[in-house]
Amino acid sequence: MTVKVTFLLLFSLLLCPVWSQTYTIGYKMYSKNIHGDLDEMSKEFLTNPIDKNSEPDLQLVYCNGVSLCGPISESKEVDDNKNSNENKISTIRVMHSVFYQNQEENLYMQDYGDFFIPFGETENPVISGELERYDWKITEKEMIISGYHCTLATTVDSNGEKIVAWYTDEIPIIHGVNGFFGLPGLILQLQVETRILYVMTSIQQENKQTSLEKPTGNMMSQEEFTQYTKELTKPRTTITPDGRERRVRIIPNN
Repeated sequence: MTVKVTFLLLFSLLLCPVWSQTYTIGYKMYSKNIHGDLDEMSKEFLTNPIDKNSEPDLQLVYCNGVSLCGPISESKEVDDNKNSNENKISTIRVMHSVFYQNQEENLYMQDYGDFFIPFGETENPVISGELERYDWKITEKEMIISGYHCTLATTVDSNGEKIVAWYTDEIPIIHGVNGFFGLPGLILQLQVETRILYVMTSIQQENKQTSLEKPTGNMMSQEEFTQYTKELTKPRTTITPDGRERRVRIIPNN
């Protein structure tokens, strides 16, 4: 009896650090509208990993089946050189959001923070629903990325867009950047069609418990949010202080 109890106690102590591990992962995000040909960029990053000292755009924090992924900096406007000229300035405002996922509760939430406050809203919209189950097709293609053995997987999201992901089972997290999850390991690089590319830049592992709070705000379903943003995300025109026309487009980050 004593031997059995001692063994169980030892086994529990060995598992405790695993249960209390927190992972913090940084990602760079690239957009076709801003950076151009993402297919070529993706191929380049696969063979020549991004500089680990570069400042990430997004941060994923994961602990005990719960993850929170969001932008490190606030939403910003970027010059749209293709549609700008001497008399008109065209810009793109990227609409960032924070993704919350809880495996135990099968819960997915997407928080847009105070992005819509300038449009007259008093409470930030938060999409809430069940975790999206991706039908991943794991291929036989393998590659070493940033020192990790990775495997290629593909799927199609609810919008009909092809998703291409490289994941590693050497990091025991089934989550990834901006709500993408379900593969048997951490997603290091992910591309949404030719629109968006995410590339991991850094990873930190700590033996500690981190509490990740659920977003709060104006809760709505995905369908309700789509209707909500239908008018708000249309291109709009304003006039700059020096009298030039300024056309602004708002685009989501995924």
